[in-house]
Amino acid sequence: SKNQPEWSNFVADGRFVPDKGELLADGSGVTLTYGKVRCSLRLQFEDGKAVIEGTAEGGPAVQQFVVRTSSGDTIHSAEGKRTQLDDAAVQWPSSQLGAWLEVNGCRIAVPSGARFSWPSSAFNPYAADGVGPYGSEVGILAVRLDGKPARWEVSL
Repeated sequence: SKNQPEWSNFVADGRFVPDKGELLADGSGVTLTYGKVRCSLRLQFEDGKAVIEGTAEGGPAVQQFVVRTSSGDTIHSAEGKRTQLDDAAVQWPSSQLGAWLEVNGCRIAVPSGARFSWPSSAFNPYAADGVGPYGSEVGILAVRLDGKPARWEVSL
Protein backbone atom coordinates (compact mmCIF):
# COMPACT_ATOMS: atom_id res chain seq x y z
CA SER A 1 0.00 0.00 0.00
CA LYS A 2 1.21 3.53 -0.71
CA ASN A 3 3.88 4.53 1.79
CA GLN A 4 2.48 2.30 4.55
CA PRO A 5 5.34 0.35 6.16
CA GLU A 6 2.96 -1.22 8.69
CA TRP A 7 1.50 -3.33 5.84
CA SER A 8 4.89 -4.88 5.01
CA ASN A 9 6.08 -8.24 6.33
CA PHE A 10 9.31 -6.62 7.46
CA VAL A 11 10.84 -3.19 7.93
CA ALA A 12 14.64 -3.27 7.87
CA ASP A 13 17.57 -1.03 6.96
CA GLY A 14 15.19 1.92 6.53
CA ARG A 15 13.10 0.06 3.93
CA PHE A 16 9.72 -1.59 3.84
CA VAL A 17 9.79 -2.79 0.23
CA PRO A 18 12.35 -5.57 -0.34
CA ASP A 19 15.13 -5.17 -2.87
CA LYS A 20 15.14 -8.89 -3.60
CA GLY A 21 13.09 -11.98 -2.79
CA GLU A 22 13.87 -15.68 -2.99
CA LEU A 23 11.96 -18.87 -2.28
CA LEU A 24 13.67 -20.95 0.41
CA ALA A 25 15.28 -24.10 -1.01
CA ASP A 26 12.88 -26.39 0.88
CA GLY A 27 9.84 -24.37 -0.28
CA SER A 28 8.75 -23.54 3.28
CA GLY A 29 9.00 -19.77 2.92
CA VAL A 30 10.83 -16.80 1.48
CA THR A 31 13.90 -14.68 2.11
CA LEU A 32 13.47 -10.96 1.51
CA THR A 33 16.46 -8.63 1.35
CA TYR A 34 16.17 -5.03 2.56
CA GLY A 35 19.50 -3.28 1.95
CA LYS A 36 22.03 -5.21 4.08
CA VAL A 37 19.39 -7.13 6.07
CA ARG A 38 18.08 -10.55 4.98
CA CYS A 39 14.74 -11.43 6.51
CA SER A 40 13.22 -14.90 6.30
CA LEU A 41 9.63 -15.97 6.74
CA ARG A 42 8.93 -19.71 7.19
CA LEU A 43 5.57 -21.47 7.46
CA GLN A 44 4.93 -24.98 8.73
CA PHE A 45 2.06 -26.85 10.35
CA GLU A 46 2.43 -28.55 13.75
CA ASP A 47 -0.31 -30.16 15.83
CA GLY A 48 -3.10 -28.37 13.97
CA LYS A 49 -1.43 -24.96 14.23
CA ALA A 50 0.14 -22.76 11.58
CA VAL A 51 3.62 -21.90 12.82
CA ILE A 52 5.33 -18.86 11.33
CA GLU A 53 8.97 -18.09 12.06
CA GLY A 54 10.71 -14.85 11.22
CA THR A 55 14.43 -14.13 11.30
CA ALA A 56 16.70 -11.24 10.38
CA GLU A 57 20.41 -11.46 9.53
CA GLY A 58 22.76 -8.53 9.01
CA GLY A 59 20.92 -6.13 11.29
CA PRO A 60 17.69 -5.61 13.20
CA ALA A 61 14.25 -5.65 11.60
CA VAL A 62 10.61 -5.41 12.60
CA GLN A 63 8.36 -8.29 11.56
CA GLN A 64 4.67 -7.46 11.12
CA PHE A 65 1.40 -9.24 10.47
CA VAL A 66 -1.91 -7.85 9.34
CA VAL A 67 -4.68 -9.23 11.58
CA ARG A 68 -8.06 -9.35 9.84
CA THR A 69 -10.33 -7.63 12.32
CA SER A 70 -13.35 -5.42 11.96
CA SER A 71 -14.97 -2.69 13.93
CA GLY A 72 -17.24 -4.44 16.43
CA ASP A 73 -14.92 -7.43 16.96
CA THR A 74 -13.86 -8.17 20.52
CA ILE A 75 -10.21 -8.93 21.08
CA HIS A 76 -8.49 -10.08 24.22
CA SER A 77 -4.97 -10.77 25.38
CA ALA A 78 -3.16 -13.21 27.64
CA GLU A 79 -2.68 -10.34 30.11
CA GLY A 80 -6.45 -9.96 30.57
CA LYS A 81 -7.00 -6.96 28.32
CA ARG A 82 -10.31 -7.04 26.45
CA THR A 83 -11.86 -4.47 24.17
CA GLN A 84 -14.42 -4.13 21.42
CA LEU A 85 -12.84 -2.51 18.39
CA ASP A 86 -14.39 0.74 17.18
CA ASP A 87 -13.09 4.11 15.99
CA ALA A 88 -10.81 4.47 19.02
CA ALA A 89 -7.15 3.56 18.61
CA VAL A 90 -5.85 0.51 20.46
CA GLN A 91 -2.14 0.27 21.29
CA TRP A 92 -1.19 -2.76 23.37
CA PRO A 93 2.53 -2.98 24.14
CA SER A 94 3.99 -6.37 25.03
CA SER A 95 3.20 -5.80 28.73
CA GLN A 96 -0.54 -5.64 27.89
CA LEU A 97 -0.52 -8.22 25.10
CA GLY A 98 1.38 -11.02 26.83
CA ALA A 99 1.76 -14.42 25.18
CA TRP A 100 -1.27 -14.32 22.85
CA LEU A 101 -4.02 -12.33 21.14
CA GLU A 102 -7.44 -13.79 20.46
CA VAL A 103 -9.86 -12.46 17.84
CA ASN A 104 -12.85 -14.11 16.12
CA GLY A 105 -12.10 -17.50 17.69
CA CYS A 106 -8.52 -17.45 16.44
CA ARG A 107 -5.68 -17.45 18.96
CA ILE A 108 -2.30 -16.10 17.88
CA ALA A 109 0.58 -17.02 20.19
CA VAL A 110 3.06 -14.18 19.87
CA PRO A 111 6.80 -13.94 20.54
CA SER A 112 8.14 -12.05 23.52
CA GLY A 113 8.11 -8.31 22.89
CA ALA A 114 5.23 -8.35 20.37
CA ARG A 115 2.76 -5.46 20.28
CA PHE A 116 -0.69 -4.89 18.75
CA SER A 117 -2.17 -1.75 17.18
CA TRP A 118 -5.57 -0.87 15.71
CA PRO A 119 -6.74 0.52 13.30
CA SER A 120 -4.74 0.61 10.10
CA SER A 121 -6.43 1.22 6.75
CA ALA A 122 -5.01 0.73 3.29
CA PHE A 123 -4.47 3.77 1.12
CA ASN A 124 -7.39 4.28 -1.28
CA PRO A 125 -6.17 5.86 -4.55
CA TYR A 126 -9.78 6.65 -5.56
CA ALA A 127 -10.59 8.78 -2.52
CA ALA A 128 -9.62 12.45 -2.54
CA ASP A 129 -8.15 12.12 0.97
CA GLY A 130 -6.71 8.60 0.41
CA VAL A 131 -8.74 7.12 3.26
CA GLY A 132 -9.91 3.52 2.85
CA PRO A 133 -13.62 2.69 3.01
CA TYR A 134 -15.30 2.08 6.35
CA GLY A 135 -14.79 -1.53 7.38
CA SER A 136 -11.40 -1.87 5.71
CA GLU A 137 -9.50 -1.39 8.97
CA VAL A 138 -7.17 -4.11 10.24
CA GLY A 139 -4.97 -4.69 13.25
CA ILE A 140 -1.18 -5.01 13.14
CA LEU A 141 0.98 -7.35 15.24
CA ALA A 142 4.67 -6.45 15.28
CA VAL A 143 7.89 -7.58 16.96
CA ARG A 144 11.51 -6.47 16.73
CA LEU A 145 13.90 -9.10 15.37
CA ASP A 146 17.39 -8.62 16.68
CA GLY A 147 19.52 -11.75 16.51
CA LYS A 148 16.98 -14.40 17.44
CA PRO A 149 13.98 -15.85 15.58
CA ALA A 150 10.39 -14.91 16.35
CA ARG A 151 7.82 -17.71 16.47
CA TRP A 152 4.11 -17.12 15.96
CA GLU A 153 1.47 -19.87 16.29
CA VAL A 154 -2.03 -19.50 14.86
CA SER A 155 -4.78 -21.85 16.00
CA LEU A 156 -8.55 -21.94 15.65
